[in-house]
Amino acid sequence: MLSIFKRNDISTAIVLVVMSFIMRLAYILHPPKVEMIEGLQQGFFFQWKGLATFYTAHPSLYIGLSTILFIVFAVYFNFIINREKLFARKSFIPGIAFMLYSSFLPSHCIFSTVFIANIFIFLAFAHVLSAYNLNAPQKIFFNAGIFLGLAILFYFPCILMFILFILLMLMVRPFKWQEFLAYIFGVITPFYIGALFLFLLGKWNNYTKNLDFRMHFSTKIISTPIFSALCIITVIMLVYGLFLVNQSQSKNTTGVRKKWNCVGFYFVFASIVGLFSVTFPSLTWLMAITPFSIVLSQSLQNNKEKFNTFTFYFLLIMLFSIQWIMQLKYIL
Repeated sequence: MLSIFKRNDISTAIVLVVMSFIMRLAYILHPPKVEMIEGLQQGFFFQWKGLATFYTAHPSLYIGLSTILFIVFAVYFNFIINREKLFARKSFIPGIAFMLYSSFLPSHCIFSTVFIANIFIFLAFAHVLSAYNLNAPQKIFFNAGIFLGLAILFYFPCILMFILFILLMLMVRPFKWQEFLAYIFGVITPFYIGALFLFLLGKWNNYTKNLDFRMHFSTKIISTPIFSALCIITVIMLVYGLFLVNQSQSKNTTGVRKKWNCVGFYFVFASIVGLFSVTFPSLTWLMAITPFSIVLSQSLQNNKEKFNTFTFYFLLIMLFSIQWIMQLKYIL
């Protein structure tokens, strides 16, 4: 089956859609209670109470629609990875890697304010990578700043990514103060427009009283067996993937090596941002899943096909096993 995703055509995209629903079928048929989805509707500057209301009324439909949105993001995610030539040939491996790893827990399958923030962060990341070969990327960096600013409005801990994108800018291009200022103004713009809009409507005081910074690290884990299994799987796949990335670096161009370094920094910062939740892992860990999926993709398409196949089916077996344990938890 893995060989199907090594192509890059419409038939593979269809298989991606089918596989995505299969991997999340257990949660679509037996969705968790809304109380188990921490911070589903909570944003930094606002609350989308309609999300929790919709989920409570139609949980299976909510997860089904969320899966469609995740697939759309996975296709775009896959497109960016192929465009930046992080791998030797184009495929749908990054897309299926993201859908597979984000299907382990129901909180990672859910449309939420964190998911929206994650999209904006990846958009900013994609813009910074695309600036490598541009002569005047001020507009690109301004847009990246806007996306980061929007992400912060949806999930405040994303403010730590402000440092990340400065590092990435220095990694892909020599420092120029015009580009740095463009980035700064981009970050400020969403806050300025949002504050101006609220002030003109006379709602400034109401919104500022309900700010939710969510700057608190996890104090408990979701479940000892599930937490242990996910930690072991993640560490093994991360070490294996990074080893393969390092092995292939000598064959890559200077630009691709720099982009892989950017992926590494992205994962480190996203992991820190993903820790800000009461229970770990919660839906905030989706931030780290996105860059981790890029590394995971390397372990599914190296030169040793038997290892690739074993890794893919090992992850599928672990996925369905954890889902089965989660279903027992809901029943009991």
